[in-house]
Parts: sequence; C-alpha cells; structure tokens
Amino acid sequence: MIFHFLPESIWVPIAFILITGHFTSISASLYLHRSITHKGVEFAAPVSFLMRMWLWLATGMSTKEWVACHRKHHAFPDEPEDPHSPVQKGLWSVLIAGVFHYRKAVSDKEMVEKFGKGCPNDWLERNLYSRFSWQGVGLMMVLDLALFGAAGLAVWAVQMV
Repeated sequence: MIFHFLPESIWVPIAFILITGHFTSISASLYLHRSITHKGVEFAAPVSFLMRMWLWLATGMSTKEWVACHRKHHAFPDEPEDPHSPVQKGLWSVLIAGVFHYRKAVSDKEMVEKFGKGCPNDWLERNLYSRFSWQGVGLMMVLDLALFGAAGLAVWAVQMV
C-alpha cells in the first residue's frame, strides 16, 4: 500500500480501533446528543467541525436525521412511536439491529423535517455530509486500507460494527 507505514503488530490496529471507537462515541454523545439535539453545550467551530467530519467518516449518518430520530425518541419514550425503544422493539433488537430501526425511522421525511429543526445547514452539510453520506464510510475504508494494508478491511469492519 502507498501509505502502509504502521507497524505490523496486532496491537496497533487494536489500539486504533479502540481509540477511534471511543472518539466516535464521544462525538455522538457530545456533538449529536448534547450539543445539537438538546442545545446543552456549544463547541467552538473547529471542535464541531472535527466531530461532525469524524461522524461522517465513522457512521455515514446525517446530523439532521440522527437528531430527528433521537428527538422523536424523547417525544415518545417507550411508546409505539419511539423509533428505538427497547421496551417496544426488544433490547437485543435495538442493540444488534439498531441501525435498521434508525434507517426505518429516518425514511419518514416528514418526521425528519418536524424533529430535525435547528441542525447545521451549511455548505458542508448540504453538499458533502448529507448528499454523500455513505461515501464517508467508504473513505474511512480507504484510509484504513492505506494505514493497515489488507488488514484495514478487518479494522474497517470492526469500526462499522
């Protein structure tokens, strides 16, 4: 690989997976949930940019769709309308197939418009993150392959889980 410069030790990709997974969780929790969904914290523009870009690479999810889905969850907690209620859908279903519940919920464009108000609507959101959402995870795969060679596919697969 062109950039395949990281050591061959198994611990390097494992550490990479753990660190990037942690950053994905932090970005979702602090940026998507606390900052955008609930407006409980405001980050400096470079920090918001970094977290939003990372979430595009790591999840391919639209900020507006994620926020709308979560706000609907808060509007209808554990009721049939809750898009990811473990009470309604089952704990294992939400844990294992949560992305499918999310995809189903955000396919309702009226719901996304209703609950997704106040989300970033700048050039990056309109022309990159929302327009090419799955290309972010594709770029992540290319980066993982560049860093780890063929093992990058396994790194990427674990990141996507």
